[in-house]
Amino acid sequence: MIYNLVGQKLITLVDEIKQPGHYRANWNGFDDRKRFVGSGVYIYKIQAGKFEATKKMVLLL
Repeated sequence: MIYNLVGQKLITLVDEIKQPGHYRANWNGFDDRKRFVGSGVYIYKIQAGKFEATKKMVLLL
């Protein structure tokens, strides 16, 4: 899931159960409503089993 700095959820990139392994998800800068959100700082959250991480990222387009 990707959030803006106010905490609003913008998009969920992957929402399915996957087998163990390495995966990649790309974000093109659009939200769930297909609106362009623009370059800036965003928060992403990753959950996998008991693992959970929240980090900042910079989107440059």
